[in-house]
Amino acid sequence: MPWEEPPEEASPQPRPPTPMSLAEVPEDVRLLLLVRPVRNPEVEWEEDPRTHRITLVYPKEFTAGERALKRVFRAVKEIRRPLDDPGSDIWRMCDGEHDIADICDHIDEGYKEAMEPVLTRVTDFIKVLADRGLVSLRREPFEVEQEEA
Repeated sequence: MPWEEPPEEASPQPRPPTPMSLAEVPEDVRLLLLVRPVRNPEVEWEEDPRTHRITLVYPKEFTAGERALKRVFRAVKEIRRPLDDPGSDIWRMCDGEHDIADICDHIDEGYKEAMEPVLTRVTDFIKVLADRGLVSLRREPFEVEQEEA
């Protein structure tokens, strides 16, 4: 019976090695990693002094139907969107100084397996921020240093 035999210990899967230079990364991924998200200066944000979590505060954009209804009902004029810990860390790094590679390194270091796959999780979150107009994405010209053999 299966419960009579001790279970075999599953060996942990080793993490794939991180490329050592941008030259080793496929070009489409390289282009993505070098994008620098920049917070929209019109978006206000508050940091909870106890938890250090960020809450984004920005104006609500109304559809035509909502504009008609907001005259009758008292509509909320701003959206308050609380972020979790990783989201707060990503938001802080959307300063135009850090590219997505920097942000992924920071999130991977701080959250390990909880945020795997880190590139997908970080880029999906930044895409949501960009789609809502909370950040813009800056693509700066870059050069890849070629390693000498």
